[in-house]
Amino acid sequence: MNYNPIPNPIAARLAVGQRICGSQFRDGIIYRITGQQRPETVTIMGGGAMVTGGNALLSIVFENGSKAQELNEAVVRGLPWQIYDAVATQEEIDEALLFAEAEDIRAKEELKLQEENREARRQTALAENPHLEQVPKNGYASAVIAARNIRKELKQAFPRIKFSVRSRGGDAVYVNWSLGPTQKEVESVIGKYERGYFDGSDDCYKYDKDNIYPELFGGAKYVVATRKLDVGVAAVGAGLCEIWKLGKPLPTENFWRMQKEGDIHSVGEIAFEILAHQSFPPGAVITGVEHCKERRDVYASPWANWYSATYDAQGPR
Repeated sequence: MNYNPIPNPIAARLAVGQRICGSQFRDGIIYRITGQQRPETVTIMGGGAMVTGGNALLSIVFENGSKAQELNEAVVRGLPWQIYDAVATQEEIDEALLFAEAEDIRAKEELKLQEENREARRQTALAENPHLEQVPKNGYASAVIAARNIRKELKQAFPRIKFSVRSRGGDAVYVNWSLGPTQKEVESVIGKYERGYFDGSDDCYKYDKDNIYPELFGGAKYVVATRKLDVGVAAVGAGLCEIWKLGKPLPTENFWRMQKEGDIHSVGEIAFEILAHQSFPPGAVITGVEHCKERRDVYASPWANWYSATYDAQGPR
């Protein structure tokens, strides 16, 4: 139902049942007024964004079942609030309060179920990971503990691949390795130790409240995985140059400066993309590149769908 805002909300005398529109554009009803209204003391500043004064306290029930208890009358007279020229009946007020009570019971039951589910997931995670170091009771879920557990998990998931795992600054863990598994494969193992993510839209860090791993086994705001591929770029680049008949780079050039005719990407960039989408066994030595007989359509990179690096698995056994 549509209501019209009153023309002078600062001076208006408010009544129980007065319909208003609150913050976040929620329609509501004033169901209780405590104290004497003194609208003449209300001062509006900043175009309505700031208010002072007032005396009466207003309790409001909103259409979504939420409540605002004992707001100073000055608040609802400023922005972004609106006071409507309509007053709800006592029956409508009672109905709104009953709905709010039912919503409060439902929300508490939902919260209880969420807490029970969270505790069940905690117990499952603890039972499934007896080999991981646990955060001490009432202790801090530090990045140091997370780093130690990440080392254990990577060793189990990718045996004989050498990883460097370091915690720095108390809120970051850095994981580095050469060739071996892909970035995506490693992140699927270590990502659960990250407490949340940085949201560039509002320049804030958002914590993932559903992630139980950091509180159990340590965590950090940032878990950064970096895979070194430069050891294979020269071999793959040389192979691409041979396939495309580009010749070898001059002494003053390198594969990052060479381009296939009609392509905006350098040979080095293409070689890097091919390597990035491919995993390698422990000790693999990149020998070149081969053209796939059929397009695979499994990678985001078109080059990785047409070409794959060749290698010799000659490393330590």
